[in-house]
Amino acid sequence: MKKIEVTNVTPLSAFKVTIYYSIIPLACMMVIGILFTIIAAVIGQGELLAIGIPYIILPIILIWVYGLFSMLIALVYNGLAKKFGGLVVTVKDVEDVQPQIYYNNNPHQ
Repeated sequence: MKKIEVTNVTPLSAFKVTIYYSIIPLACMMVIGILFTIIAAVIGQGELLAIGIPYIILPIILIWVYGLFSMLIALVYNGLAKKFGGLVVTVKDVEDVQPQIYYNNNPHQ
């Protein structure tokens, strides 16, 4: 096993990873907002409309806010990792092994 130390994280890659992780929850939030807005328009409820519209707009704003914070965290990490050391990751080489196919749950055939 080999140990690798991560001492630098580029802010742009931190931004992209944050978008990758937050896209599904924020998309769900937007779908809920769209549903609330449609239901509010059909039944004429202003309260639901007041809930639905922010649920549509907020995910767009949150992607940028989360991304900017992750870029800031990457910059702080880079400075502290140079001074105190970075994240140490243990890596193991894995050979390309073909998966074994078992018939009738008997590995000896």
